[in-house]
Amino acid sequence: MILDNHILNRARVKIELTAPMMIATGQANNQLDNDIVRDENGWPMIPGTSIAGALRELVARSNRDLTSVFGRATSEESMLSDLLISCGLVHNQDDRVMEAHKSEVDDAVLNLLAETAPVQRNGVAIDIYGVAKGGAKFDKTMVPKGTRFTFELSLWSSTQMSDQWHEIVALFCHPLFHLGGGRTSGQGTFDVVKVETCSLDLTLNDQIKQFKALPKTLTKAMPDARTMDIDELKNKALKLIASDAHTMRLKPENGWRIGGGSASLSGAAKASDILPYTEFTIKWANDVATLKPHTLVLPGSSVKGAFSHRMEFHYRRLVQIWHEKDESYDYRDTDIKHLFGWADDTSSKRGFIHFYNSYVEDKYQAKSRTRNKIDRLTGGTIDKALFSEERIYLDEISVKIVIDPAFSEQMDEKTIRDLNQAFELTLRDLKSGRLALGAGQNNGCGYFYEVN
Repeated sequence: MILDNHILNRARVKIELTAPMMIATGQANNQLDNDIVRDENGWPMIPGTSIAGALRELVARSNRDLTSVFGRATSEESMLSDLLISCGLVHNQDDRVMEAHKSEVDDAVLNLLAETAPVQRNGVAIDIYGVAKGGAKFDKTMVPKGTRFTFELSLWSSTQMSDQWHEIVALFCHPLFHLGGGRTSGQGTFDVVKVETCSLDLTLNDQIKQFKALPKTLTKAMPDARTMDIDELKNKALKLIASDAHTMRLKPENGWRIGGGSASLSGAAKASDILPYTEFTIKWANDVATLKPHTLVLPGSSVKGAFSHRMEFHYRRLVQIWHEKDESYDYRDTDIKHLFGWADDTSSKRGFIHFYNSYVEDKYQAKSRTRNKIDRLTGGTIDKALFSEERIYLDEISVKIVIDPAFSEQMDEKTIRDLNQAFELTLRDLKSGRLALGAGQNNGCGYFYEVN
């Protein structure tokens, strides 16, 4: 409590990841390009600074005064933050918050999360010709989808500020609230499972007693806490900050495949040479977790890569910027980069268009297809060039794209209009089988049509 701030607003938030999350230590090891942040037990955690940074950005977007909540530090003056945020602690398979332990824990979820790489995705940057850039191969170590965390927020104030407090809490339910890196590729998204709040006036004797009864750890329940309605929080968040969401139901015409998998999904006696990408996820039912070792996923990064290249094409066509083969030409060397973001040796900027991960847990078929490589001179097969691949067939898959309207700030009307038109044309291509996702597009794989 600071000076005259005698009113405590506290909230306990439980979240569940809907996509892998990467909060890196900033250091690599001999095996991986990044390590994830862990607590003293070796389990993943969410630093309070990561939560505060993401929350601060959205609070600023909602036109609220940051100084009164987050404080400030300048060369002239400084003010301590009235908002306190704990670290996010992980849940075990029985949905209990885990803190320090002194002995081995036999828990399927915690054992998975204690691994060096619970989820590892391989990535590669693509150049203007649609092929891999030299030296641009990397991997990402992440916390799997379905992992649950709990953290607390406390805000001290001198007056009752329930409306502002509920707005701050509601922002956790906003679709633009992501944690960690890679958020424009769908990483770090989550659902808010439960929010409990209380407000105590420490000038009142009965509430002083309640304050003393507040638990000092996240493992104990908050007494006399009010459980907030998640749908109401979502509606409040969208009123504070607008977002433009596009959700499509797409059906693959001739199957699709994102490579890099390690397990066959077809049930064949002999696994195919090229397998679809799957990853570990955690599934919850009645607050009990089950591990899903091979969940099929269409990564947001796969959609983002194809989408950004096609949108670049449409934008250049609309504004008549043609390709000239010289050293100054570079991919996204147009206003497109202000929407998708960029990072180079001299500057960087975050993107404003978010591509969500899509997961398929059932109602699909994996079929193996055998292929040969043909000699272009003789028309015959090349010796030892026989291989097989697995493709995924299903009735539909949901693909979600969210645009942050803030991208249009400091842009002229014509540029905004051209970018919107290029986006709509690219969206049309994706829905009408003109834009392929994943591998094998040259042999008809990865083309989708919208399901009405």
